[in-house]
Amino acid sequence: MCDKSNDYKNDEVKSIVLGLFALIGFIIIIYSIFMGVVGEPLASTADTVFVAAILDLLLWSEELLVGYF
Repeated sequence: MCDKSNDYKNDEVKSIVLGLFALIGFIIIIYSIFMGVVGEPLASTADTVFVAAILDLLLWSEELLVGYF
């Protein structure tokens, strides 16, 4: 027997995960362009910001998915 609420919830989770992967890809593209444009002094700052953005995104996604269930 098919449960419509479970199907709907699974579709929402798939959409959230796909959006998170797209956002991570976008951040990586921006980081790559930035590293190619800036000089060496700003490279360490860019590394720090990149790591902070990825960690923040992972923590946010965990809260979103755990709170969803």
